[in-house]
Amino acid sequence: MTKIKNFEGSRTGTAGRPRDDTKDEAITSAMIAMLAAHGYDGASFEKVATAAGVSRPAIYRRWKAKELLVIDAVRAMLNEDLAAYTDDTPAHGIAAIRLLMEIVAKRLADPEKARIIVNVIAAAVSRPELATLLGDLEWQRREPLLKAIKEAQATGELSACSDPNLIVEALLGAVYFRRLFSQSKPDGRTTRQVVDGILGISRLL
Repeated sequence: MTKIKNFEGSRTGTAGRPRDDTKDEAITSAMIAMLAAHGYDGASFEKVATAAGVSRPAIYRRWKAKELLVIDAVRAMLNEDLAAYTDDTPAHGIAAIRLLMEIVAKRLADPEKARIIVNVIAAAVSRPELATLLGDLEWQRREPLLKAIKEAQATGELSACSDPNLIVEALLGAVYFRRLFSQSKPDGRTTRQVVDGILGISRLL
């Protein structure tokens, strides 16, 4: 069965100093709010510190660069969306793929979350360090889909000749394109049609 991992972030703390998880959560939540309200450029450590009720040094002790905090904040947002998908979720193969894509579509249907994703992707275009971190996060986040696809291939639901990474990119690309470029919010019915269409093609390969 496919399992969602709550991937750890890139925070750095002072050696021997206990980490205050409450502050960590307050800081990442404040960063998400700043990204939604002001975009990447407007989400400064100063604004985040004020919103989180902490000092700027408290942020720097945990994250040495803005890019690191942004990626950890986005990671926390994604983990929250996927919290209900665990080892106990009765979904396998194609059923798991459909469920995972419904979670992605639901996230993109949220105007604030979609705005954050667009802001971070746009910022990464001209910031190599952020682009690298975002790429690493994307590879981590595709792991559950890859596992579900490979499971479906192993049981014969999907063709074993299809490249699992290409199927992942086709699935995510279709849903993201519809939301970010056509401005159509993906609903459950449309998302299932897109997923089943792409999986249907992969069965023929």
